[in-house]
Amino acid sequence: MADNKIADVPTEIPKHPRVFCVATRGRECWLLRFKCVWCGRFHQHGGGPLEGDPDAGHRVSHCLDPRAPAGYDLVVARVLP
Repeated sequence: MADNKIADVPTEIPKHPRVFCVATRGRECWLLRFKCVWCGRFHQHGGGPLEGDPDAGHRVSHCLDPRAPAGYDLVVARVLP
């Protein structure tokens, strides 16, 4: 008979998880925005000068949720005009 018990899956968050964001042009720089999976709110980071491509990479977290990591690696998933 099959056991209907769900296997224990580790839920440990990586030290610097990858977070996908959307890049938009701000007044003076690229803005990188995403919806936080920990608190459900939108967070925003600067993404470098407008003369080049959006600059993602590691950022320190702004999230106040106690489950959120101290930082994450932003990846640009989409660039909006």
